[in-house]
Amino acid sequence: MAKVPVDQNKVLGANYVAEFFAEIKALTEQYANYKNIYLELEYKSSQEEGKIDPDQLSNAKTAVYNIRFLSNKVYVHFQTLCGILGLKEDVSKPIIETYNKINDAKIALPEIKDIESFVIAVNTLLANNVISNLLQTSSDVLNSLYAT
Repeated sequence: MAKVPVDQNKVLGANYVAEFFAEIKALTEQYANYKNIYLELEYKSSQEEGKIDPDQLSNAKTAVYNIRFLSNKVYVHFQTLCGILGLKEDVSKPIIETYNKINDAKIALPEIKDIESFVIAVNTLLANNVISNLLQTSSDVLNSLYAT
């Protein structure tokens, strides 16, 4: 049975959506890490001594850097998909607003609720039927390329 040639545009599209999925997954994992660090700092600061270890503060800064780095990557993919799919403002507005809060240079440690809102909003977008269909198509294309 002859193998049918794969449309290169479909391959590129599949890879693009797969990258977006991987970035959202990494962002979600970094959010979970940041939340653990944030809760620990919040607890420590509420104690009588209120002393935060310099290593803990360094870990928090690293976590914020990771969140901001990934949120920027996710945001670029999100904006591109908004243009391609013509997503409505009610879908894009919460993502844009929380993205701007996370990346406000004046805020050293963004609010956990803002990061959580951003992560949930992009995960919701990903789970949306349109994105689910794109993921399925992408998965089908990639599976056809790398089938054993």
